[in-house]
Amino acid sequence: MTLMTNINADIVLVSKTNLNQFNQLKFPNYHIYRTDNTVGLRDHTCSGSAAIVHRTIVHSHIQTQTYM
Repeated sequence: MTLMTNINADIVLVSKTNLNQFNQLKFPNYHIYRTDNTVGLRDHTCSGSAAIVHRTIVHSHIQTQTYM
């Protein structure tokens, strides 16, 4: 079991994920929307955020622009 299953969450918002394009974030039965803020070098990460939404929640992804 994962933390997501244990807390029975519908929506989880995470800040300071420090993930980059090479990191995977998966939870069964959840949609994951990420913004990975990378700076400079290939493996250097800075900040980032994620919205994790249970598959039973009706929602849609709205594409936004990030300015950094």
